[in-house]
Amino acid sequence: MLDILELTCFLKTFIILLFILALISLANPYPENHYPLFRIDLDKESEENQNNQDSDS
Repeated sequence: MLDILELTCFLKTFIILLFILALISLANPYPENHYPLFRIDLDKESEENQNNQDSDS
């Protein structure tokens, strides 16, 4: 059985981790995307490719 000190330490750590996760999710400018660091805008890239092909022809 955990004693009181271990339990409070675990709770503090858990709350701090939750707080950090909440800050990260608030700072995420793309809420629909779970990995904003690796965000690739495929629509934009395909649009640019189409524009390049149009100008070539």
